[in-house]
Amino acid sequence: MHKQLCVLVALTALILSSGCSTTTTSNTQSPIQQATGSLELSSTPQGAEIYLDGVYRGTTPSRIPDLPNGSYQVELRLHDHTAWDMDVEVQAGNTSYIDATLAPIVVPTTIPTPVPTTIPPKTVVGCWELDTYKGNSTGTYHLELQSGGTGRLTVGYPMIIHWSQDPTTNVIYVSCANPHDPTKISHMDLDYDETTDTLIWREVSAPFTRVPC
Repeated sequence: MHKQLCVLVALTALILSSGCSTTTTSNTQSPIQQATGSLELSSTPQGAEIYLDGVYRGTTPSRIPDLPNGSYQVELRLHDHTAWDMDVEVQAGNTSYIDATLAPIVVPTTIPTPVPTTIPPKTVVGCWELDTYKGNSTGTYHLELQSGGTGRLTVGYPMIIHWSQDPTTNVIYVSCANPHDPTKISHMDLDYDETTDTLIWREVSAPFTRVPC
């Protein structure tokens, strides 16, 4: 019994003298980082709405981080400006930049076409007289302007006349044929003075005054 105890003690001492160690192996690995990039956007004018693949992502200027690798459709919208869009490629670890200029929407202005206004000619229809002096004798020109551009001029004898009025200058143009020689056409140009209601015979600066017909 004593001998067995000694052997057990000796065996225990041998084990303790040789030492005992435990080895722990660590297999800790860093998590796999996701491949992402970022997108930085600005615009002129600023304040444009950002849509990334149709999803609203704020207004310019702005930076959108943590975007997975790939292609994105970018659209910028601003009131009274034409929408701007393009496809952009985002790469891991990089920042893609967009600086867009938005064109204002030009609204064509319609210039109204002026309606020509026709100033009605002054009313000269009626009878007019002009006293003339030839040597020691006197005479009277009697002018009758009828509507429709016809009338009579009486200088000792009546003559049929045709007349017209310039709507811009109000000049009265009178023409008449000599009843004894129809090939001879006489002309008379008259200015109408609305203030005095007279017809001024241009060639001789003589006034015809209105008289009852």
